[in-house]
Order: sequence, then C-alpha cells, then structure tokens
Amino acid sequence: MATPDNASIARAIHEAFNDKDFDRLASYADRAARMKTVPFDADLGFREDAENWARAFPDGKIETKTLVAQGDQVVAEFIGRGTHTGPLAGPGGEIRATGRRVELHCVEIYRFRDGKVVEARAYFDANQLMAQLGIAAGAAAVQRGARGKLTVRKFSSPDETRPFGNGRAEILKVSEGTIGRGIFEKGWKWSKDVKPLAGTQSCEADHCGYVLSGRMHVVMDDGQEADLEPGDLAVIPPGHDAWTVGGDACVIVDFSGMERYAQRAVAAGAEERPPVH
Repeated sequence: MATPDNASIARAIHEAFNDKDFDRLASYADRAARMKTVPFDADLGFREDAENWARAFPDGKIETKTLVAQGDQVVAEFIGRGTHTGPLAGPGGEIRATGRRVELHCVEIYRFRDGKVVEARAYFDANQLMAQLGIAAGAAAVQRGARGKLTVRKFSSPDETRPFGNGRAEILKVSEGTIGRGIFEKGWKWSKDVKPLAGTQSCEADHCGYVLSGRMHVVMDDGQEADLEPGDLAVIPPGHDAWTVGGDACVIVDFSGMERYAQRAVAAGAEERPPVH
C-alpha cells in the first residue's frame, strides 16, 4: 500500500474548511482526534474546533503558505482571514461578535497515523487577535498567566538545567509551555548519553526544534534519517536516535519536546508517570 501523502491531506483539510464541508474535514481525522489551540489553552475535538472558528468567522478562509512533512507529522503555516460575526469560544468564555475583519498568521502541527490526523496543535498570537477584535489586552479572557504582558526570558538564566552525558538542557517555563535549549557537545549520542536516564530503547520525545549551530544526524526507528544544520526547523516524532556530527557542539531550541527531557525515569511501581526523553 502506498504511503499516505500527509502534506496533501493537510492541504485538503484547509480546503474543506474553506468550503465549510465539515463532514469532509472530519473524514481526514481519526474519530478521537483532538485539536489543542495552545494560545487559548483549549482542547476540542477536531471537527468541533473547526466549527467553532467557522461559527465565529462564517466567511473565514485559509490561505495555505507552507507545508513541511517529516515522518508522521506535518507543519502547516497559513493565514486565516474572516469577519467576526458570530460567537467565538475561548477559555474564559464566549467572545461576542465584533463585526471586525481579522487577518491572523497561524501554524498548526498535525500528527498522522495510517493517513488520518490523530492529534493537532495550533499556534498564533492571541494578543494580535484580540487587538484586531478591538478587545483590550487586560480585558481579554484568553489571557493566562503572563499573557497580556511583554515577557523576555534568557537561557543564560534558565529555570532549570538538566545535565546529561556530553551536554545539557537549559529549560525555560513560560505560559505557553516548556521551551528548552539543548547543548549537545562533540561526541554526544542519545543512545549513549541520554538513554540511561530515559530507560527507553529510543527517544520517545516529540520534538519541534530550530538548529542554532552545529550539526546533528537523526535516525528514526523505521529507518528514516536526516542531517540537521544551522537554520533548519526539525519536526522529529517519537522513536529515534541522534548524534552530533563534526567537531562542534550542536545547539537546538526545542519548542515541544523538553518538558520532561533528560529527567530520570521513575522506577516501576511508583505513582509518578515516567518522563519521556
């Protein structure tokens, strides 16, 4: 059987939304698929999420800009445009129609299994959306924690540093989640330096990282492999090994896979769930 073209499926999802054909849209996803809208801290069914946005923006259209497929994941960059003439469900309650026109740059990350979406995450600037809707940041119910304030964090003063063989992870915890800067020295290899902490056969973290410097080679359990170099954005699904290449350290900022990375696994029988690495 041919391998499903996940990028084409992601594009078809956008087209189905533009046509407001939610039966077709739902057919591209597993029945249990969820869409997590990170800026709203919302977690809805895949179809329910699309209908929520369509109810708020009945004339809404998606302009697909970039689709990047790697392994079982697709990163989709797009622009959403529409007029806010219906209620929009947010975490703090319903945002009533404002009649304002909105143009919002968004990124979605889809994970596929057997040609269907099983989970997805959406990212956009919630403050920009509120500003376009004419809602003051202080009154926006979507603001959570540090939201609504300009926040600047420095990896030179991390919340936590997790050392491991031939490297370390510097962790910053922000309202959107956990972001880490991984510093992997010459000679680092996951199966040699992190595996003893993880207690798993391969790395089970779900990474979305940007390479700042150095080089790394990644090999998936299914045989896929890739070389990462400065300027690359890499989406690396669970089930892989990796190692540095060349004589320099590799430095990567990871936006999704660092919450429990390089934390020692909890012994069997303990109540706390073991971390992924």
